Order: sequence, then structure tokens, then C-alpha cells
Amino acid sequence: MYVYEKKFVEIENGETVAYIEKGTSGENIVILHGNMASGVSMLPLVDRVCHKLHCYAPDLRGYGDSSYNNEFRSLKELANDVYLFCKAAGIEKAHVVGWSTATPIALELAVMHPELVQSIFGIEGVSHRGQHLFPRDEKGQMMTDKPYPNYEAMAADSKSYPSHSIFMAKDYDKIRMFWNKLLYVVERPSDEDFEILILENAKERCQNNINWAWSVENMSDSPTAYAQGDDTIRLVTCPVSLTTGEKDFVVIREKILENHRAIKHSKLIEYPNCGHVPLVDCPDRLASDVLQHVEDAAKA
Repeated sequence: MYVYEKKFVEIENGETVAYIEKGTSGENIVILHGNMASGVSMLPLVDRVCHKLHCYAPDLRGYGDSSYNNEFRSLKELANDVYLFCKAAGIEKAHVVGWSTATPIALELAVMHPELVQSIFGIEGVSHRGQHLFPRDEKGQMMTDKPYPNYEAMAADSKSYPSHSIFMAKDYDKIRMFWNKLLYVVERPSDEDFEILILENAKERCQNNINWAWSVENMSDSPTAYAQGDDTIRLVTCPVSLTTGEKDFVVIREKILENHRAIKHSKLIEYPNCGHVPLVDCPDRLASDVLQHVEDAAKA
């Protein structure tokens, strides 16, 4: 069963960050959750590495028990929240782990504050070129030639992307269905832990924001349907490791390879018989790889 206590700290932009802290010695490591999740989702990793590392697992803005005083429109804003959290918590340097959506958040943080980020470990990470949502036709197919003109249009399309309504309604059955269908395709947490995760997931209030932030994210030098690209991925110079699960159907391998190719010094770690959640599918292997990554990065 997950055992944890959440602490709270107010950051300079007026938001309050809830976080889990475990371990008091060794290198600092900030472990960031993905979408439909919270810091609690990262406990399988935290609990396996906190004997060697000083672990912080914050809830991002609009997730878990962190505040949502202001909406966001970009992953850069969430990266800045992480920087302000580190500043408030007295973290001057840290290795950053980002699961799924949080991989590009970690990359943005490394560009904005290279003095803070010692290394990045991306777990099944969304591409630095974004994850793009488009209107759907009557058959449910994305119309990739018709991007939404703005945030308001995307947010209003509840027919194509009903997840915001599901979370706002605290529809536990549908949230549970999402996780069972998309994420737990190999292993599952215990029933007790799964229910804890569902309650945590249901605290999310920002699905519309993250849908837009995914779509307009572009750190590359070539345009997408939503963003010109700012060519900042080349500024990521810290050690980077990226995992790719054989059975990840949420962030497909090609998207992870986009990150790997763009960050030429990055290390690619292959996980056979693993889906989008190595934290559950192969937690011991993941923890071992994170510890080795931190050790190697500390020597670099």
C-alpha cells in the first residue's frame, strides 16, 4: 500500500505546490508525474530510490492537491512552476525525472534553468514537438488538416475530447476505464493502490489546458500545425536518458525517438513487455536505471 504525506509550499506566482518528500541524503531528484496523475503516481519509483536519493514528487498546477489559481496555456508555464517550487524548497541543483507529459516539461526546465537541472530521465515521454489534438469527423477520425484555431475552440469541443468533463464530474468509473484501457496493458497495481490512484487522478482540473499545451509545444526548428518552433531543444546539454516501452500505445515509439534524435547525446533505454507505465510494469528495472543514470550524470 502507498504510504506518503504531502507537504505544501507557496511559490512566487501565487500558486501552492503539494509535494511528497522522501529520503534526506544523496543527490536531489525531482520526480514529475504525467497527465491524469499526481505525485502519488510516482511512489513506486520514489520508494525504490529514496534510500540513495533525496526525492521530491510535486503535484503540478491543477493536479492532485496543488492549487489551480490561474489557468495555463503552455508547458513552459508548468516548467516555470517547477523552477519556483525548487526555489521555494531550497533545491539549488537536481536531477529531473519526467513521466509522459512531464518529459517535455523537464526539457523546457533544462533550457530555462540549466544551472538547476543536472540531468533528465524521461519515462515514456511526449515529444518535444508536442502531441497534437485535432477536431474529429463523424467517424471519430482526427481531421489533421483542420487544427483548432485557438484554445477556446479546442476546450469547447467536448464531443471529441470529453475527458475534461469526466474529471470535473469526478466520474470514477470512467477514469478507471481510461487507466485500464490505455495504461494497464501489462501489469496492474494492487486493488488498494489502484483506488488510491483513482482518487488522486480525479483531483485533476486542467485537462483542457493540458490538451492545448501539448498541441502548441514545439522546441524543434521545424513548424507543426500549431507552432512554428523555437529551436530550443538544441540547448539541452545535460545528460539525458529516455525510455521506450515495447507495448506503449499512449506515446508511441516514434515520438520518443523524436526526442532521442533531437538530443544527440541522449541514451535510449528499451523496455520489453512494458506499456506506458514502467512504474507498474517494470518498477525494479526502472529504479535501477534511474539510479545508474544519476550516478553516471553525477560523474559527468
